[in-house]
Amino acid sequence: MLGGWQINGGKQLYLMTKKSCGELYVYYLATSFCLAFFSIAILFQRSGIEKTAAYQTAEQAIRSYQPLISLLKESPEIEEPEMHLDLRGNAEIPSLVRARIGDKETGKEVTVSLTFRKNPPGWEVLNIEVIPISEAED
Repeated sequence: MLGGWQINGGKQLYLMTKKSCGELYVYYLATSFCLAFFSIAILFQRSGIEKTAAYQTAEQAIRSYQPLISLLKESPEIEEPEMHLDLRGNAEIPSLVRARIGDKETGKEVTVSLTFRKNPPGWEVLNIEVIPISEAED
């Protein structure tokens, strides 16, 4: 026996054995492992988005888009990337990459429309739309 006994309302007697505690520890460790795995996956999600060819094409288009160059000099970080990709190539609705540049007062939300071309395989920029963050939140 590990820790003696417990009485529940005076009607039942529970014995805690090493075997029952061992199973509890296994469940605890398995749950902790799963939680750690998903936490790490969430932390690395952004870097996974940034490694994709669609994001890199959109980032290159954003950084070379003339109306955004002065804002990118002030705050060069592209924040909160979001992608909606369509890999069919001839889709009528283009793929989108959205991101924010700058702070809430002077920042912009940028939407880059992309299409996937099959020969040679790659992403092509169709359009870049820029709106102030204050208008985007409404």
